[in-house]
Amino acid sequence: MTSRLSIAVLLVSMAACSGPITPPAMLQAGAFDAAARITVKPTHLALDGPGPADAETAVVAESGYTGKFTTSAGKCDGVVKASPASGHGPHYTVRVTGIKPGSCTLTFADTHEHKAQLKVTVALPPPPIAGLYFTVNDGTVRELTPKGTVYCLSGTPYNGGCKGSIFYTPNQVAVDKYGNIFVVDGGHNNVQEISRTGKVTTIISGLYEPYGVAVDASENVYVADTYNSVVRKVDASGASSVIGSGLKDPYGLAVDASGNVYVADNGNWAIKKIATTGATTCVAGTPNSSGGCDGTGFHYPEGVAVDSAGDVYVTDSADNAVDVISTTGTVSLLASGFSNPWGIAVDTAGNVYVADFDNKQLKKIAPGGAVTTVGPSFSSPVGVSLDFARNPL
Repeated sequence: MTSRLSIAVLLVSMAACSGPITPPAMLQAGAFDAAARITVKPTHLALDGPGPADAETAVVAESGYTGKFTTSAGKCDGVVKASPASGHGPHYTVRVTGIKPGSCTLTFADTHEHKAQLKVTVALPPPPIAGLYFTVNDGTVRELTPKGTVYCLSGTPYNGGCKGSIFYTPNQVAVDKYGNIFVVDGGHNNVQEISRTGKVTTIISGLYEPYGVAVDASENVYVADTYNSVVRKVDASGASSVIGSGLKDPYGLAVDASGNVYVADNGNWAIKKIATTGATTCVAGTPNSSGGCDGTGFHYPEGVAVDSAGDVYVTDSADNAVDVISTTGTVSLLASGFSNPWGIAVDTAGNVYVADFDNKQLKKIAPGGAVTTVGPSFSSPVGVSLDFARNPL
């Protein structure tokens, strides 16, 4: 599942005016010092992948003058920033953030018209393969392939498991369209991205025991900041905002193709939908004065998933069951016999995958209702996610 994208950083041109060389101290505004050079080092940067990932390089303006980058050609769907590197005078740090496939040219110009161009290109990666991604309460993140192979996505294989993971309490997990994996680390109060090359980047921190995460087609990442009782949206540039209202200890999250966010509102025993307008409504039942939704029968819902038809699947941890909410708001039992089920995902064929926490297994519910175990036993799986296209395992 590993691939590499490159940002080719290329020094394209250096302009010079004819005439005698004037010492820098005697230059007038607008004059050009032909002996001066602006260099870009290194000339090649490897970006782990589209999405909220960073890469940087130093730009050295040897003339000693200040300067800045401007976009002069093309389009990079992301944010490209240049700022002085602390304590280095004419050195500049270029950071490319949240970039998507495309190309652009940046022109660096100092205050005495020395110029250099920086070309940035990002290729489109191959689509990620099908797989079931999940977190385990031993601090690891893993992938189960359609052939039954289990890979360590954090840490290294050891004695049938993984060791050396940087996560403390990995909760829910989500996968974007490029194959980047987003992991909520409740113990470290942040959300981290595992790129397709294995690089780990923190995309938001300062949360309070977060649990849920989901990502949409526009690379917006949604986070259940559980004990702050809010859902946060982190866009591709890294900007964070609060969406929705009236939640209490939100846990699992899911997002549909239209950008509506579904929330397992654990403390209110409810499943809610945050529309793209920001309006928060009950997916099933009727709102009550305490913030819940009457008439649903949920008791501490943990995970939530939504299929392409709009049906919503819920793990009800206290009832050890999985329920489904139809598009009309009717709640039905899908399967029971679990022991503290947490994460949940649904594929395009209608199969539902469940992290059966206390049974230490991953379960699959077929469209007909048959429940089977997928993969070996684990040390209590927590969150589960399919690839972005929700291909069947």
